[in-house]
Amino acid sequence: MIIEILTHTPLWVYGLFVGLIFVGWQQTRERHVKQSTLLILPLGMLALSFFGATSSFGYSLTIMLLWLAGVLSSTIIGLLLFSASSASYQAQSASFKVPGSWWPMIFIMAIFFTKYTVGVLTSIKPELFANAALVLSLAAFYGILSGTFIARAIRVLKVRSS
Repeated sequence: MIIEILTHTPLWVYGLFVGLIFVGWQQTRERHVKQSTLLILPLGMLALSFFGATSSFGYSLTIMLLWLAGVLSSTIIGLLLFSASSASYQAQSASFKVPGSWWPMIFIMAIFFTKYTVGVLTSIKPELFANAALVLSLAAFYGILSGTFIARAIRVLKVRSS
């Protein structure tokens, strides 16, 4: 069954997977980034998770509000629990020195595999998604995952003003 699932997966999904692996791997290395570059990953993950929630469950107000609640709650919790960043601002190059971490890779893959799994299950067991609690939980989960990227970006940006 796994081989059948993989062979019926569109090729662009494999391209996206490889691209996300590359982006996640870059996050594991210490790097210098400009402010505009720092915002690309959080915005990309917001878009990917929003697309994951709405393409799977529709553009209902409830889905979008739960997704947004997930984004906001994980952003706020991330800022409260992890208020300090070990990043530093380099005034001469107007860039941030950001330490590497495996956490972004984990969250990137969580968003990807959640979307992939929901897609597979929608095609082989669509009746699962008649369960409103499951659908609403997944919509919030997408938001929670992407909110972590916003919290991290905000923590890094705060280093500039300290």
